[in-house]
Amino acid sequence: MSGSSATKQYDWSVVPPGVAVLETVAELDDCEIEALPPLLHVVDVDALDDLLRWSATADSDTVDISFRYHGYSVSMSSDGWLTVTRPATPD
Repeated sequence: MSGSSATKQYDWSVVPPGVAVLETVAELDDCEIEALPPLLHVVDVDALDDLLRWSATADSDTVDISFRYHGYSVSMSSDGWLTVTRPATPD
């Protein structure tokens, strides 16, 4: 099976980072967000949202965060970039 991925840029003041992750994974999996396991099982969603939103508005270096969720590698940054990748598996 080939890998699948998506890279998007968001304004974290408009779209909460946790919501962006769920929407992107649901899109890649072709399912509804409600069909996914809770994101809070792998990351503190409130802390994720607060950190990326604060860092996006603060006069500071870019903050990068990576974690795994539902078989995907998720990378996010305070400058609004989100990359979600499912590694390719052998057929």
